[in-house]
Amino acid sequence: MKTYIVGVALVVLMILFNSFQVEHDTYFRAQNRVKEVCDDAAGAGALIYEADAYGTGVRVYDKAGAEAIIKTLIMKNMHLKADATPEADAFWVDKIKYATYYIDDSHALTVYKNGQYVRSSAFSYHSIFTEPDTGYEKLITEPTVIVTIEAQYPVRGASWMRWPAIIRSSAYEDYDRN
Repeated sequence: MKTYIVGVALVVLMILFNSFQVEHDTYFRAQNRVKEVCDDAAGAGALIYEADAYGTGVRVYDKAGAEAIIKTLIMKNMHLKADATPEADAFWVDKIKYATYYIDDSHALTVYKNGQYVRSSAFSYHSIFTEPDTGYEKLITEPTVIVTIEAQYPVRGASWMRWPAIIRSSAYEDYDRN
């Protein structure tokens, strides 16, 4: 009887350990996926310049064009509907939130949240930018686009495990100066 009780206890312990390990690995993969989407969005947004300024050698982002591309990439790659809620096959729950920060040769920091203009403020190169939601810090020396995405991870099989929302940031700098 003692062997049976110890055996059942070990099986239960292994099931709990395996449940945690699967959940942890899935959460880690979800974090990496959000980071990849941030990387892609920041890189794509940093390719869109105002044509007139670019022709004179000044790097000023076309923020409306960049926001359209960033929103499209986030919606497509995270499987979201037009209102930023997850599609049926998406991995997320609740609305996805994102912020974009543009720093360019106009010497301004321009902030967009969920595709909507929020504010602009003066900013100079060789200053440290701190993302307010994540604490992400970056020394800005060149035109830079920073994208931050917040996604709520779903409660999955083991309801006793609650994971925090995933918030990731990524920056793309334009080092292509002559």
